[in-house]
Amino acid sequence: MTNKWRQCCWGDIAVLEYGKALRGYENSAGRIPVFGTNGRIGSHDQALTRSSGVIIGRKGAYRGVHYCGEPFFVIDTAFYLRPKCDLDMRWAYYQLKTQDINAMDSGSAIPSTSRGSFYALNLRLPPLPIQKRIAHILGTLDDKIELNRRMNETLEAMARAIFKSWFVDFDPVHAKAAGRDTGLPKHIADLFPSEFQRSELGLIPKGWRVGKFPDQIDFLEGPGLRNWQYRETGVKFLNIRCIADGDLDMPRANSISETEFVSRYSHFALSEDDIVISTSGTLGRLAIVRQDHLPAMLNTSIIRMRGRGSLALGYLWNFLQSAYFLEEMFAAACGSVQLNFGPTHLNSIKLVMPPGHLVESFEQTAQPIIRQSLRNRRVIHAVGAYRDAILPKLLSGELAV
Repeated sequence: MTNKWRQCCWGDIAVLEYGKALRGYENSAGRIPVFGTNGRIGSHDQALTRSSGVIIGRKGAYRGVHYCGEPFFVIDTAFYLRPKCDLDMRWAYYQLKTQDINAMDSGSAIPSTSRGSFYALNLRLPPLPIQKRIAHILGTLDDKIELNRRMNETLEAMARAIFKSWFVDFDPVHAKAAGRDTGLPKHIADLFPSEFQRSELGLIPKGWRVGKFPDQIDFLEGPGLRNWQYRETGVKFLNIRCIADGDLDMPRANSISETEFVSRYSHFALSEDDIVISTSGTLGRLAIVRQDHLPAMLNTSIIRMRGRGSLALGYLWNFLQSAYFLEEMFAAACGSVQLNFGPTHLNSIKLVMPPGHLVESFEQTAQPIIRQSLRNRRVIHAVGAYRDAILPKLLSGELAV
């Protein structure tokens, strides 16, 4: 019952402790996570705290709130929360997620969180058992999201490793040329040659060819819609903010009227399994369009990719993540303040093309991985939406536990 919840300020129940300066955390092999203002940034061999806790950004234009379920280290761009009373730290994390930390600016030249403003924040503090129940409910949902994210990391790393071995490093060809076992099943190993040939991109497997990007991949950039065209409902169009963590965050998309879409922009419509890539801001962010993202269309600063002929989704998805493509993209990008990359730059990119039957063999491995990854992303989206819907109700006491 909420009549047992206590009205108080954050300054009554917790202290913001300063992090400490630290060097070498980026490449450390330590097992202790290191946090800065925007989340985990490395590792260390010694913790600053003895248990789990909450990290709050101290410096920077965007200052996040993060939870760590084990002892951790905080550098001097962030605070960590030290409780002054019975306080479940994961509950505290969820409560602080409802606060606008970035509005608590100290007024210095570098945006910084004001401790005074933080301590003055009002909240309703439930008894510790209720804190724990709320944290358990929300934490279970977040744990499910994290499990699916880690599963995707493992699956996608497997597909990238196979792609790199077959189509970048040519490991099976090197093995056959040296008379070694490829380590592949015979029916797959037989698809690879045992010799190399010279090409404009260097030595490539015999019988393979060098193709031009536009001949292998169909691509299209969005039209550049204006604010006055935006509507509350209609057909959603992507912007670069929509591409995040390898997925599409459709609530960030704006809309145009369905009538205007049909009459002027239907050729920019997206389809299931299209790949979209950001071409300004953070270049090269990728996502695969799912059925639950549709209907949707492109806008400027995003290019839609579709494979031609035998170039299917698995090969294209992994090629666009390859070091070769990313290097070509950044080399061609231009802009004095912000790098930009457009369709004209793609015309100059060339790629090594294996025979179609070898691409098909790769798809037999890559496609199931991608399908499972997309299913996992749907789960992540659904669980995240449910968590976001019940979080304010749990923290206000509207939803009893």
